[in-house]
Amino acid sequence: MKCPFCGSLDDKVVDSRPTEDGKATRRRRRCLSCEKKFTTYEYIEKIPLMIKKSDGTLEAYDRGKLSDGIILACKKRPASRQRLEALVNEVESELFNLSREEVSSREIGDLVLEKLKEIDEVAYVRFASVYKDFKNKDQFLHELKSLPSSLRVVKANGRVEPFERRKLLHGIELACNKRPVTKRKMEAIADGIFRELDKKSVREITSSQLGEMVMERLKKLDAVAYVRFASVYRKFKEPEEFRQELEGLEK
Repeated sequence: MKCPFCGSLDDKVVDSRPTEDGKATRRRRRCLSCEKKFTTYEYIEKIPLMIKKSDGTLEAYDRGKLSDGIILACKKRPASRQRLEALVNEVESELFNLSREEVSSREIGDLVLEKLKEIDEVAYVRFASVYKDFKNKDQFLHELKSLPSSLRVVKANGRVEPFERRKLLHGIELACNKRPVTKRKMEAIADGIFRELDKKSVREITSSQLGEMVMERLKKLDAVAYVRFASVYRKFKEPEEFRQELEGLEK
């Protein structure tokens, strides 16, 4: 190492220790020619990270661009600068931990959205509108539906979890698989249930009550989908239970 005082290349390491963040090694050196001491830092060389854009072009990763996008989404929102800086660090750390030379812009956007959803829902929707290039209000509505609700669902084992439209809709879709029921009608069931609960200011509902609400609507829509859903919701154990449920439809 070249001495900053006399230019000699002869030196001796007299002390070596990691920095506080563990990302470098601090070494105290003594020049063997002029006897003066100086400090050097040893870092791990990072492989340049390239970002693959949606059009296929590549550009070097820019922390400033990532930070600017997050700060803009959180403008006038109750998120401190320190928290946003920490978010950038978290995303950046996960990107470099992938140990790849190339990462898609989509992967970065998904990482940011995942973390913004936990910090601020308004900032999340703002970022999503740019990242996903919203073209109309329906796309905003679709994204809003993906956010956790204040409604809580009490499971059979007593566990409480947020109501998720996505999970409810998935159960309805499974029941209606290969049945003459459109996606729009399935979504209408999920949205109708949520609107009914919201109108009544319900903040907590049991999974049993939620299941009954779905069955009530499926019964009017499609008998096969209704029985399918009932078989899962009521945990059928015998074929006879299917027959009993079908007979109940005829009454």
